[in-house]
Amino acid sequence: MFGLIVYGSLLHKDEINKYDSMIEDIIPVKVLDYKRSFNLLPAVRIGVGNYKSVLNIEESKNDSFNGVCIIYKEIDIALIDDRERGYDRIMLDSNNIQTYNNDILLDSMNVYVYRGFKHMIDYSIMPNVDYLKLCLEGSQQWGKEFHQDFIETTYMNNNNTLYDFIDSDFTL
Repeated sequence: MFGLIVYGSLLHKDEINKYDSMIEDIIPVKVLDYKRSFNLLPAVRIGVGNYKSVLNIEESKNDSFNGVCIIYKEIDIALIDDRERGYDRIMLDSNNIQTYNNDILLDSMNVYVYRGFKHMIDYSIMPNVDYLKLCLEGSQQWGKEFHQDFIETTYMNNNNTLYDFIDSDFTL
């Protein structure tokens, strides 16, 4: 068994279920000392003009982001690695993970997350709109508090939050 924390389009339950796997549990979590931003050039998705970035995380003291930890009994992780071509799968320190329900402990297993390759980071690009919609829909599937945390802990180019972006009445 191992855990995989997902924080973008894989939050969407339809995306999670695309993979033949045996899932033990899915637990909403917060990851401390990391920041989630739309700042990664896509390896797979195609955007429109400057609207092409996908989500990424970077180490950042005093920041955090939310996601869900999928606890797998069994999965061919190479399938997800292939999906996440612009990312490196890294192991997280269990001290950096808090569950929404503090009764659940994840320190008895290896927990991984995908972090974008540094050479693919571009702070001048904006979110891929279709990807952004998928991420927002996925975050809503985990409840109102989770969704609110998602838009408050997601950044555009490491500066403004997704909340500010949505509040600006952005349209493409």
